[in-house]
Amino acid sequence: MAAITIIVFAIGFFSYLLGRLRLGQMVRFLPFPVINGIIAGSGWLVCLGALRIMSTFPFDPSHIVHWQLSNHYLWGLGFGIFFLILHYAKLFWLIPLMLLFTIILTHGFLHVAEMSLSTGIDLGWFTRPETPTLMITHFNGDLWHNIDCLVLFRHLSYFLTVPIISVLLLLLYVSSLEIITQQPAHFDEELRMQGLSNTIIGICSGVPSSLSPSSSVLNLNMGARSRVSTIVVILLCLFVLFGSSLVITYVPRPLIGGL
Repeated sequence: MAAITIIVFAIGFFSYLLGRLRLGQMVRFLPFPVINGIIAGSGWLVCLGALRIMSTFPFDPSHIVHWQLSNHYLWGLGFGIFFLILHYAKLFWLIPLMLLFTIILTHGFLHVAEMSLSTGIDLGWFTRPETPTLMITHFNGDLWHNIDCLVLFRHLSYFLTVPIISVLLLLLYVSSLEIITQQPAHFDEELRMQGLSNTIIGICSGVPSSLSPSSSVLNLNMGARSRVSTIVVILLCLFVLFGSSLVITYVPRPLIGGL
């Protein structure tokens, strides 16, 4: 936890410092091979993350030839292609409506197959419910009592690399959104906001946070260009955080990975 907190604070400090020094435009001087490599690597990590989400079983390439286990990935791929087609409709309500319809349809199949939700969880189709707890702590001195500084020093390269990569990814994402929207981007402001947000997250002992280009592009493609979509996301996150995190149990894992 201490290592994660240090990294979050490092990202916050480094991002805010670059924003205050107005160095956000430095992304325009990066060579294209470097930019392409970072974007390709990020895309590969996203794909691996989606594969791990689609099933509760640990992902292994050998699962693809195993019919019972490959079903999760085939359904996830199908959902991904389906929603990729839907986003061309430019209707902000269409994808949320189809998400709800897909969830209801999935549980309808469970009912027809006379399969309980617990059986679906055991087969890896749904997330196993956990006891909802409010995972918010505060930054205090007790966090540092049992830290082995020598171990942290041996991993100093990680503490330096992660903030740099985080800033580069943010600037690349903002630059790509600038091209998509055909509007000038405010790189320095985005850096300062990332710095402030990660500082607050570090105080709460959270994990690093950054811009989500896929969500931004999804909103743009669906026509949700106002701040209403952001407010809806905030309300949903607050509901899950303070209400019931068990809601995610009813959402099929391939659906989440495909989306």
